[in-house]
Amino acid sequence: MKLEVGQFARLKSGYICKIININDYREPNMKYGVEANYLKDVMFIGDDDVVKASYNIIDLLEVGDVVVTNNLCGQITKIDKEHDRIWTTCYDGEYCSSDDIEEVLTREQFKASSYRIGG
Repeated sequence: MKLEVGQFARLKSGYICKIININDYREPNMKYGVEANYLKDVMFIGDDDVVKASYNIIDLLEVGDVVVTNNLCGQITKIDKEHDRIWTTCYDGEYCSSDDIEEVLTREQFKASSYRIGG
């Protein structure tokens, strides 16, 4: 897959980030500069780190991911990529579009940072 500046990428590590730089002079397996909000910095990744990439963030979302839209937080329950709509637990039967998404927490990130109460 050819990655380009401006695309969003879902990484094997479970993070979603945006490609902001391609440095062809770096070693090929670490040449894509991405915004790493969780590090508050830029990090470099390679083709092997990317699961999928797209200019539209909704193409990378999966059921179970958590999104923040209009200061409401909810887990994605349904995705309609054709009409650019997602349904979440915070919108009680209503949908929102990719333009409404402010932040994403993938289900991998959610599981990794959760504290399990009980068994």
